[in-house]
Amino acid sequence: MVGRDAELTVLLDAAHAAADGDTRCVVIGGEPGIGKSRLVEEFLARVGDDSLVLIGRCVGLGDDGLPFQPLRPIVRRLADVLGDQGLRDAAGGTDALDALRPGRSASGGGAGMLYEALASALAATGDEQTVVVVIEDLHWADTPSVHALAYLARAAADARLLLLLTVRTPDVPRGHALRGVLAELERLPRAVRIELAPLDRDDVARLCTDPARADELHRRSGGVPFLVEEMDAADASVPRSLDDLLTARYESVPPEVRRVLRTMAVGGIRVDHADLATAAGLDDDALEDAMRQALDCGLVVADATAYAFRHALLRDVIEGHLLPGERARHHRRFAELLDDRRDERGAAVEASGHWLEARDFDRSFDAALRGLEDAESSFALTTAAAMGDRVLELWDVVADPDGRAGDDRIGVARRVADLHSHVGDDARALELVEQCLEIVEPDDLTTRSALIRAQGALWSMLGRPGEERLLEQALALVDADDTPAAPLERVRVLTAQAGAYLILGDLERTLAAADAAVAEGPAAGADGSDEAARADNLAASVLLASGHVEESLDRFERSLAMDPVAWRNRVRYAVNVSDAMILLGRHARARDLALGAIGEARRRGVLGAAAGTALSANAAEALVALGDWETADGVIATADVRDEWRDGQRYFERMRWRMLHWRGELAEARVLRERLGRRLAEVARFERQLQFGLAIDEAEELLADGHADRALAVVGPLTHDGMTDRAADRLHLLACGARAVAALRSAGADVGPVARRLSAALSPLHDWESAPAWEPLIRAELEPDPERAAEGFSDAASSMLDDHGHRHLHAYSLVRRAESLLANGDRIAAAASLRDGDHAARALGAGLIVRLADDVARRGALIREEPPPDDALTARERQVLDLVAEGLSNRQIGERLFISGKTVSVHVSAVLRKLGVSSRTEAAVLARTGAESRAS
Repeated sequence: MVGRDAELTVLLDAAHAAADGDTRCVVIGGEPGIGKSRLVEEFLARVGDDSLVLIGRCVGLGDDGLPFQPLRPIVRRLADVLGDQGLRDAAGGTDALDALRPGRSASGGGAGMLYEALASALAATGDEQTVVVVIEDLHWADTPSVHALAYLARAAADARLLLLLTVRTPDVPRGHALRGVLAELERLPRAVRIELAPLDRDDVARLCTDPARADELHRRSGGVPFLVEEMDAADASVPRSLDDLLTARYESVPPEVRRVLRTMAVGGIRVDHADLATAAGLDDDALEDAMRQALDCGLVVADATAYAFRHALLRDVIEGHLLPGERARHHRRFAELLDDRRDERGAAVEASGHWLEARDFDRSFDAALRGLEDAESSFALTTAAAMGDRVLELWDVVADPDGRAGDDRIGVARRVADLHSHVGDDARALELVEQCLEIVEPDDLTTRSALIRAQGALWSMLGRPGEERLLEQALALVDADDTPAAPLERVRVLTAQAGAYLILGDLERTLAAADAAVAEGPAAGADGSDEAARADNLAASVLLASGHVEESLDRFERSLAMDPVAWRNRVRYAVNVSDAMILLGRHARARDLALGAIGEARRRGVLGAAAGTALSANAAEALVALGDWETADGVIATADVRDEWRDGQRYFERMRWRMLHWRGELAEARVLRERLGRRLAEVARFERQLQFGLAIDEAEELLADGHADRALAVVGPLTHDGMTDRAADRLHLLACGARAVAALRSAGADVGPVARRLSAALSPLHDWESAPAWEPLIRAELEPDPERAAEGFSDAASSMLDDHGHRHLHAYSLVRRAESLLANGDRIAAAASLRDGDHAARALGAGLIVRLADDVARRGALIREEPPPDDALTARERQVLDLVAEGLSNRQIGERLFISGKTVSVHVSAVLRKLGVSSRTEAAVLARTGAESRAS
């Protein structure tokens, strides 16, 4: 290997960091033949036996191939190392990883549970030794594998784990699904991207056998190592093109070897020996003779069970030499092989593709149906959607499709549309629904109603207005139907109407639709009762936003009581009630409710669903208000967030922006907010909650950037729109407006009229539960007299420490109080207030407020004295000590407290220092003694 010393050093440094318990992810990109695999081989040779190396390879079939293909050999190897029970223990006591093991299946859960189990198993294995996970050719990966790896890179933050990914960069063009995932990975602080460049002339001279040809080889190869080696092997006759070069290598072997290679090219990049023997119609001796010649000529490589082409480009060239009949014949042989193993998980997906290439549409259709079921049961919903699309594509060319599918075309299309919507492809889901609307029978009113209802929901997901109009059409259709299915469909339409009117902020119509659904739902069976519970939940939400707090809370409880056991009803309750508690300022209750539901969502493997991301956003928001930013960081870092931005994802990304903003990471926050604005602008036109949220975020960013006049322009339209909904958001928005007024006043602007108008807008909000926390701050910002403003900020600092307050605004109020005291000439009191505010901001990690404190100190020439160190255990250190006493490891403590293992280690070190002990055992003894003393 030449010319890759710097890149090898990056890999070795990442391995050393991983060995110290700091997870690393390295993405190696480059064009075909640039040396990605060769670099990995050299690195693995240097790692030695101190690490457990797990290798998975993508095979180039994408979502038409076996789902989770590159992860299956990794899980099998883990099972070999740990044993069945050890694997289950390492995976958190779940059998979710059995979904990726041959001859086994998981007992339940979803994709999120599988991702969590994989991350847990790798982290637990890393307790004994560093784990190196290599995934080759990520550009060919199926979508479920990409999601799993993205989750692994985010969630396994403090494990002895190195994740090494190779990707062919030209095969990830703009718009490719993997592109966004790679960009997200690159933003992780523990991720590194290596893009391999071509070799220079000197390196080419070192690589080739005849340095005298280095100039020619460098010019002709472009410095690509694979081409240098191939051209070097071609001696004096350098082919004109890469295709000519590889064709010459292929044609150098005897015809019987070329025949086997053509068969192998149909099977994929890597083909099992037994499968290749059967497909080629050869016995073991004949196949081994042919493959030995191919090995000697450098066309293929072999491992213990299979053969692989030396380079994917070789396979492409050889496959291009297939004649049409030969291609179909070979595909048929591989399809027959896979059909013989139809009970093997994933075989049906591959078989369907081979039957399609063989032009046997009936068998491709049947295999796609089996593949759809298989992929759904393995949590590979993207693959299931791809198989569903194939079924629909072949519907008109197979015999008796309804009988084969066990359903009609509309039924299958609706199922496939649900799959596409679930994985975030709402555009494809809408396309299928609208196709169904074109073919549904005119007299099938209930089915047409259900399709229009689904169309409306997808319009809303895609940011298109008009869902409420479509639902009115759907209700008219179902009201004209007297079939047995009509009552349940009517309840579903009514509930959907309640949701659509809620988004619009229409209290009267939301309650009317919800009340009708609640009244009619129980008579429509179990599904009708669930819809009724959902409708009551929606009604409760709109009542709260409109100020009817007690009635709202009563309806939330009634919705839960309708079915207190079903998870979907309980998680719906947890999401909306935790959100309601945040709006009311009851942050401790919101935190407890959201974190409890997150724990169950993670156990069920549904943390990445819309409800899961909404719970994570609510938990983080409550934790930030309570001043527990450390746990909030952990919730955000470990949330199972997908690439699609829908429902709860919208609010999660906004919460992530807020954390970045107040931490003072303004450049990264700005990029995220711009992305939020682009993604959500259409939806925000008719969704009140997003209108307020995006306005607050934009105003906060403009204030941080010093554009108070523009911030005031953002605040005005919603503050003075004459409506009374969303009192909590109005208070936050008014606070932004008041801060803008204060900034403009300090710059000499006449803001009296604007201040009076904002003060008038504050008065109607006086009775809202969280108003006592916000009012002192808003009025202090609006106060022109420095002495009275200082008193106001003092009150604000106190109010922000109350149950309904926000701890970072406590620190902010202290800094602003110092600024007002300076303006009034009281430098001693200003210095003390500034010190306290700065100390509180630093304890939180609120870099934006620390920056403000620095600016006030600089402008006022104040010297801040640091407070004396406190040797008493903090509340978090006491929590960590109690869990150490229970015998938990750092990783287990981190999972319990939603913080990273590295952060736990810092806390443990602080605890040992403060207690004056040298070991965890001594600390545990003291903790137990202390607990006994307290108990007595």
